[in-house]
Amino acid sequence: MEKVSEELIFCILNYLDLKSTLVVAEINKKYWELVHSPVLWNLKNHRKLGKFSLKTGAYYSYNPNEFSSLLFTEEQYDASYDNYKALCYSISHPRSLVQSSIESSYNQALNGMLKYEDDLFWNSKMRQDPEQSDFVTIELIGFSIIFSVHFKVYRATSQGGHLFPPKFIRVHIGNSSNSYHYSSDMFKVPMTEKYCTLLILPQIVTGCFVKIEFIGSITSMPGSTMHITAIEFLDIVGSNIDDIPLNNFEQAILDKNLQVVVDILERSKHKSTPFAVSLMEKMGILQEVLGRIKRSYNEVESYTYLREHIFEHTDFDKLRPSEALGDLCFENGAFNNAFQIYLKNMDIWKLTKTAIVLKHTAAIKSILTRREPRFPRYSDLINIAKTLGPEFEHFIIHEIGQV
Repeated sequence: MEKVSEELIFCILNYLDLKSTLVVAEINKKYWELVHSPVLWNLKNHRKLGKFSLKTGAYYSYNPNEFSSLLFTEEQYDASYDNYKALCYSISHPRSLVQSSIESSYNQALNGMLKYEDDLFWNSKMRQDPEQSDFVTIELIGFSIIFSVHFKVYRATSQGGHLFPPKFIRVHIGNSSNSYHYSSDMFKVPMTEKYCTLLILPQIVTGCFVKIEFIGSITSMPGSTMHITAIEFLDIVGSNIDDIPLNNFEQAILDKNLQVVVDILERSKHKSTPFAVSLMEKMGILQEVLGRIKRSYNEVESYTYLREHIFEHTDFDKLRPSEALGDLCFENGAFNNAFQIYLKNMDIWKLTKTAIVLKHTAAIKSILTRREPRFPRYSDLINIAKTLGPEFEHFIIHEIGQV
């Protein structure tokens, strides 16, 4: 190891978390000096954080260590420990930040997408141009740290079960509805009614307003060339400064200016939070942190807000089982359950496939009698049956036949 260059060792240390870095410092004097070098901590503090990401599903887990390798939650002999602990606790328990939607490119049913339990939704204005963009501006409950944006595309069960997603989505965050200091990348939206999560972490982004930009549209109205975007549910999750039960802190000032958090933390000269990573660039503070602080990690478990929102704040009987639940039932052999879910969602093609698996003769013949374009024809049934196997192809040919 004596022949290994310091540059290479710095590169290795740069990728270690804080606990592992401190373990390395105990190996020998050379490593102790390298770990305490400002060169290493400048590397860590300026390391490029993860970007915004868009994923399918309402759940995510994260570790604050991802956005600050210097976050700790246990500290000895510090009069401000209770206040710091409150900050850590707050960012470990995300909640809905939405107060209301205040503006959109088309104000029909503007608040229709903010409650999961109702049958309302928000839609854009119908237009010929599928590349046209729309937006919705959301006012938050106060000055907040924004973790993620969630949305669910609307399925029009009364219009053939079509989904109406945008082509792309982009999020802007600011302290007023007219000024935005942060913008995400532009993400392609999948054709699904599952929850979609735009994860802002591990970046620390704060604000009072969020503007969601829906770029383009995919689906045209049945029997028309007019395009539309429709969103059934939208939520913004994070931590509001007002929720933090601070003791002897300038609460009113915190609401107005995040910089005050940095200033207050700097007074103690030996703590770092996601709000004040830049403080660690100062060598004096670094020495105190490494020398006097006992650390443990504040790992946040799987995010559960949406699940709690659905099951605690709504009447479960009013919820419509989703296509995704039908797919899960089908994949696990619960074909009768899948059939009922697809029927309720009017997902005709998946309903037909399930009916063939169940050899539900009456349902299949009923589908064949329908002359609407969205219903499969006899040739389509043959093709579906072929994908399921010879047994089902034989069933369609000999038991169903042409209707």
